[in-house]
Amino acid sequence: YRVQTFCKLLRMLAVEETPDDGSTLDLLGELMLQSHSSYSDCGLGSTGTDMIVDLVTKAGRDHKLHGAKITGGGSGGTVCVIGSSTADLALSSVVDEYAKLTKHTPYVFSGSSPGAMEFDHLCVKFT
Repeated sequence: YRVQTFCKLLRMLAVEETPDDGSTLDLLGELMLQSHSSYSDCGLGSTGTDMIVDLVTKAGRDHKLHGAKITGGGSGGTVCVIGSSTADLALSSVVDEYAKLTKHTPYVFSGSSPGAMEFDHLCVKFT
């Protein structure tokens, strides 16, 4: 249900002609936080990713950060953060605080690429 709702909200943002007032980003962020919580409840999270999600949550909508969740292959490592296009400073503050607390500076992947539409795909067959 969460994934389907998330996809519908993203499609709504893509077709809307007026900028989002933040409410759709809030809903997307809430779905991400619920997903993160479920993942952690299953024992698949990590202290580091939980800390980053907590820091994003504390910064909150006032700083244009709407949510975060663990992502990737599992057992920690990567966190996806959703925020407004003007949230760069707030995200930098989250990274700085995490580095201060853990003595580890995370790498921030930013933006997107054209993906498979531009570069095609590779099919790997195992024999």
